[in-house]
Amino acid sequence: MPIRHARPDDADALHQLKLRLDCESSFMMVEPGERPSEPEPLDARLAERNRTVVVAEDAVDGLVGYASADGGRFRRCAHRAEVVIGVRADRSGRGVGRALLEELIAWAPEAGVRRLELTVMVHNDRARRLYASLGFAEEGLRRASLRVEGRDVDEVAMALLVPYAASASGSTPR
Repeated sequence: MPIRHARPDDADALHQLKLRLDCESSFMMVEPGERPSEPEPLDARLAERNRTVVVAEDAVDGLVGYASADGGRFRRCAHRAEVVIGVRADRSGRGVGRALLEELIAWAPEAGVRRLELTVMVHNDRARRLYASLGFAEEGLRRASLRVEGRDVDEVAMALLVPYAASASGSTPR
């Protein structure tokens, strides 16, 4: 399945995918009905060096998954990016999520991103195994950080350190 970086004209299709994922999975942050009715413009977001969205596109069904990386806005944290990923339920378990994350990991060094970080619900064993298999390490537990269907849910914080690209600018403090 083709994996590519999103373009500004993907905004509507990406928004529709997110609306569908909100209904399909209780693992997504946004509940049905909470997402704005209009799509987020992608132009400005994609213009930033340390931010991107990658999508999985099926020739028949259109966008079936996405992963985004939102880099820090200030110099001291511009090297890190928060990762969000979602894959349609009917495509789950077919390697789509892995391919999306592999593309983000490949993109990171040239974008000056050294640290990819995410959170995952503690009971989402499948996702935790996927992230660990790609090198993400568990860094801590965020107790009762979410309320899902009236219950407290813990999250695990995970991160992956990627090597800087030879051409990436910036110095490391000593």
